[in-house]
Amino acid sequence: MMRQKKKRKAPLPPLGESVGADAFVKRHPEGHGDDGVTELDFDPLTTYPVTLAGRHPVLEHERVRAFYDAIVAMNAMDSRDDGDDDDDERASKKIAFFSTLGASMFASHASYGELGLGDAGTDALVGMVRDGRGRGRLHGAKITGGGSGGTVCVLGEDDDAGEADHAIEDVRARYARRRMDDENLSSSRANANALPHLFRGSSPGAASYGYLALRLDGA
Repeated sequence: MMRQKKKRKAPLPPLGESVGADAFVKRHPEGHGDDGVTELDFDPLTTYPVTLAGRHPVLEHERVRAFYDAIVAMNAMDSRDDGDDDDDERASKKIAFFSTLGASMFASHASYGELGLGDAGTDALVGMVRDGRGRGRLHGAKITGGGSGGTVCVLGEDDDAGEADHAIEDVRARYARRRMDDENLSSSRANANALPHLFRGSSPGAASYGYLALRLDGA
């Protein structure tokens, strides 16, 4: 009995080149394997940037580590009460920590956008925070949520004078004004002048408190 030789798929281009949609579909006719989440673009002129897609998760890991290390170092400094650092030195270190946190967030947002997964609205919000960086206690911002726009996470510094609160309200007002003149920032002209929704606070996330499975009635 002769064994049928398994037909090998043609290799994709090596890392560092883009891959065309037609080549991807020929190799993976079933798609991405996440039906209902993303859709294949069957336009033969479409290309996917292999290098950027491979680089993003690698560098994102480094950004997450830098973000985590800065938070740990900041908390360690705040918990010490040994008098080794004077007020000016502590303030300088704190600014450096926030600078690292903010830089990681802005870099993450830019890397995500290079993959073509960004959104004009979230880009505008992040840009407004970046333009005012160092003023008003806002230090960083990035797209978050389910992907492809909708929500922006903004890093603000808690302060008694409420500078961060005033700064974020200024960003919301500026965005609402800009949205009136830019149809790319609003799917409906009826709500074009509405302020973006604001959610305050932070959370340890699902890694700490678990998750809930929501099901529709009758499903």
